[in-house]
Amino acid sequence: GGGGGGAGGTVVFRFETLLSALSVDLAGGKGASTDNLVDRCYGPGGGGSGGRLLFDGAGLSGIDLDGGAAGVNLNASSACSDPANGATAGTDGQSAFLSDIPGGATPNQPFAIATQPPASINACLDSLLQLSLVATGNSLQYQWQIYQDGSYVNLVEGAEFQGVQSPVLTIPNVPAGLEGAVFRCVLTDLCGDQLHSATTLLQVIPLPTAGFDLAITGLYTVQFANLSTYAQDLLWDFGDGNSSTETDPEHIFAGPGSYLITLSVQNACGSSLFSDTLELLPPAVADFDLDFSGGCVPFDVQFSDLSTGMITSWEWSFPGGDPASSDQPNPTVTYNTPGLYDVSLTVSNAQNSDQLTLTGLIEALPFPTADFSFVLSGDTVFFTNLSSPPGLSYQWTFGDGSAPSAQTNPLHVYPDTGLYEVSLVVNNT
Repeated sequence: GGGGGGAGGTVVFRFETLLSALSVDLAGGKGASTDNLVDRCYGPGGGGSGGRLLFDGAGLSGIDLDGGAAGVNLNASSACSDPANGATAGTDGQSAFLSDIPGGATPNQPFAIATQPPASINACLDSLLQLSLVATGNSLQYQWQIYQDGSYVNLVEGAEFQGVQSPVLTIPNVPAGLEGAVFRCVLTDLCGDQLHSATTLLQVIPLPTAGFDLAITGLYTVQFANLSTYAQDLLWDFGDGNSSTETDPEHIFAGPGSYLITLSVQNACGSSLFSDTLELLPPAVADFDLDFSGGCVPFDVQFSDLSTGMITSWEWSFPGGDPASSDQPNPTVTYNTPGLYDVSLTVSNAQNSDQLTLTGLIEALPFPTADFSFVLSGDTVFFTNLSSPPGLSYQWTFGDGSAPSAQTNPLHVYPDTGLYEVSLVVNNT
């Protein structure tokens, strides 16, 4: 392949008077070109970088610090990817003002960084942080920089940053705003040569904050949700002698009561604690009593709540009753229509509920009507009961001093002719 172009080198000018303009050419050399066979590819050379110019006055003109061009392949070849085949031009050189050329008895030695700052570092929020490096060389200058908006910016000495022009950069109180910041140090020797340190990525770790939420999912079963931030380790204390290190534990308590729940969290920078009191209520158990369960309409029934478990709400259902529902603990209900009716009570406390339904509890009967007919056959009378509704109890008296009858359709033999008053009493209770 072709050889690479030579670098422009370093030229230092120091003069008191310049009689005419002086042109300076420190351009990098051009890379060598190649003339390949059609089936071969010997890569051309890359361009050399431009030189460095240091001077202590004006009067220079025509300064050429351009990097050298890359060589090319002069003969088209299928084996080469393109005429340059990956060869690139050299980088441009630099110029700088130099007030004085250093001199002395001590030889100027090449400088280097013996110990680099770390590639990344963790720092606690508001803590003290120091970044340092160790360099070898004579009379070195240091400048710490931070990467901002696409370029590195020199840090300025002040309350936030100290030692910005020393081997040790100090940040007395690391703010949250430096999370993800990238730092480096630029070293410069007396001849203006510069060397950049390795970069350091800063990760700011805030103090942890403990917090949690909970949901009662069963009678005494509680699901906890960890809401802590920046926590690495955590410990739950359920206030009943049990604990857990799970992130979102579920815990079953033995029974109702007041429990102090405590969550402790920590990370490398500190710890935090959050406590809250959990009140577990006894189960709601529905129960009730009533003063009257049936009779002829209309009639009133007084219901009495006997439920237990710190009840806070009642939902009564009275099919066929007036009212048909109630949210009072001890309602009174009127039944006007005959029928057999259920009664249901649902009670709730702040955490659970229960329902009790008694089927056919209320029997509302129609008011009975007595009626009958009879047929005479000699001294015997055949009675036919026409009372309503059916299923009643009956008491017949025949007006002749004989014993009453409870039969539905009795017959009666009278002892003598005469006028007799017959009575029928019907009862549905």
